[in-house]
Amino acid sequence: MGLADIIVLGVVGFGVLTLVAGIIDGEWELRQRNKNKRG
Repeated sequence: MGLADIIVLGVVGFGVLTLVAGIIDGEWELRQRNKNKRG
């Protein structure tokens, strides 16, 4: 693998991690709001 391949993989991996983290954070916020409404 060349340096460019490693950089591309790193950028793509970082993007995926950020996306997944954002989805998890959004889901968690929705759950917290639902709990507050019931309480």
